[in-house]
Amino acid sequence: MPDVIFSLKLVQHLRDGFKQLTSQAFLPFKRLYPGLNYNHFLVAVLFTIVIAEFLCKFFSLNGSFKSKVFKIVTSLPFADRILHKELDSARKNVFEAVHGKKKQTKYTTELPEIGLNKNDVLKIITNYRKTQELDWKKGFASGTVYANDPELEKLMVEVFKDSMWSNPLHPDIFPDLRRMEAETVRMVLNMYHGDKNSCGTMTSGGTESIIMACRSFKERAKQAGIARPNIIAADSAHAAFDKAADYFEMDLIHVPVDETTRKVNLKRMEEAINSSTCMLVASAPSFAHGAIDPVPEIAELGLRYNIPVHVDCCLGGFLLPFMEKADFRDIPIFDFRLPGVTSISCDTHKYGFAPKGTSVIMYRDDGFRQKQFFCAPNWTGGVYASPTIAGSRPGALIALTWASLMYHGLKVTINTCDNDWSIDELKEGSALHRWWSVIRVHSERISLLMNPEPSLVGYVDSTTRIVKTARMIARELAKIPGIRVMGDPKVCVVAFTSDEFDIYQLSQEMSHRPASGTNWSLNVLQFPSSIHLCVTDRHTESGRAESFIQDVREIAEKLMKTKGAKSTGMAAVYGMSQLIPDRAIVGSLAKHFLVACYATPDPSDS
Repeated sequence: MPDVIFSLKLVQHLRDGFKQLTSQAFLPFKRLYPGLNYNHFLVAVLFTIVIAEFLCKFFSLNGSFKSKVFKIVTSLPFADRILHKELDSARKNVFEAVHGKKKQTKYTTELPEIGLNKNDVLKIITNYRKTQELDWKKGFASGTVYANDPELEKLMVEVFKDSMWSNPLHPDIFPDLRRMEAETVRMVLNMYHGDKNSCGTMTSGGTESIIMACRSFKERAKQAGIARPNIIAADSAHAAFDKAADYFEMDLIHVPVDETTRKVNLKRMEEAINSSTCMLVASAPSFAHGAIDPVPEIAELGLRYNIPVHVDCCLGGFLLPFMEKADFRDIPIFDFRLPGVTSISCDTHKYGFAPKGTSVIMYRDDGFRQKQFFCAPNWTGGVYASPTIAGSRPGALIALTWASLMYHGLKVTINTCDNDWSIDELKEGSALHRWWSVIRVHSERISLLMNPEPSLVGYVDSTTRIVKTARMIARELAKIPGIRVMGDPKVCVVAFTSDEFDIYQLSQEMSHRPASGTNWSLNVLQFPSSIHLCVTDRHTESGRAESFIQDVREIAEKLMKTKGAKSTGMAAVYGMSQLIPDRAIVGSLAKHFLVACYATPDPSDS
């Protein structure tokens, strides 16, 4: 009974307070409109609130106003039929892009009645590889394959042979893996100036590293009583943050980037912060345009509002830490030297030159790392705990990553037939030591004298080659009429567009140059329309970058003469996809591409 009385009194107080508030707001309107009735005013206020709430949901729940109108129009019977016809045609084009117009491939869909011998298996694999049209080994791919070292490949094969059956889920059986993983994480932490409290784990790639960080900060928010936390990131942040938000039922608040620099708009990021914000994101650099967000300022925001800050260094993870040593001093501090930085993701399988399938997620202290761990203490199979999403993990990848880090190191290594030795092994003050000191300072001049293979250099040297090549490409592209370089490429990504012609048409023509045999695979970007080249060690080979620039120059010159011409092929598809307001339709086509990748159609099927 006392609870009921208390509730009634509370309602009465709220009613009186609301009436007092609305009465005060009513007075200015009463002076303007003497005939205005208080009850009419109250109804108008409530009606305005309802309409405002409806409009907020209408504009924000499932996209923009254009998206809503598009859905309404396409729901009409005649429009619905047209839409489905066009979607069927688009799905067919997607399927043919994967399998070809003539489905001549006969897929293996059942186990062989009798197992094949080794030679037969290898022969089939060789035949499968003949379908590759792009020669990625010659550096015609953007990103994708980062290493370019035959000696490294030999080492990887040797290490894989001894670790192919290993699994870090069983550290008692494979103690060597436990040690190699711990050492790999600690080496990367030291690259990012982590102190003794810093920690981390290896993951299967940059996406999982980001997902783990989001899980950690969601758990932190849950402990603080936040039911649905949000992530604040730039429009240019990696799609892995969208994936994490989708998986963990978090909200992702996108803030715009500066149209010139392509860096996140810091003012808009701060304005987006609210009581449910669980993390701020900085890219260093961003995937699309290679821009480095203002990490120091974002870290300062994190400290001011007590919000964790994640720095996504997945792409440039083994470039940025060595840029200062390579005499590139024009990038901001981006790592644990900033007190506001809480976590960092770094891919070892890109410029760390490890095989695909490894990354490192780092935290400032173990309190954050433990929030990413999973434990099932009551499972009938025993107490189960895993550091990342996977249970069993390929131990070979851990061993290969550790081997790659140890093989490269920081500095130049001389390969002298049977003996490998480095500058650190030379007696300080000796003639050889002084000579090699000169080599480190004048790496370009010495490279002309010795012409060392990429396999003989460390991460500082590969950083020097890659960053210099990327910046040279950016400078030369900016000189080409019709081409506009986006942002200020400082690391490895060179993004560019055109205000004169369809940039997707250039990308399409770059991918098919039968006369020269230089078929390039570039990354196609959207919002705005653009493309990029992610520079790898393969692009630093003599003449490769110059060949790319010349191809862009020739095609741009051709397109400048045919400005306004209708785009065809995939260029038209990319352009049209950005014009569809309902992004769910674009998403369904993307999913259909995945369906096509898993399809094993019979050639006899229509």
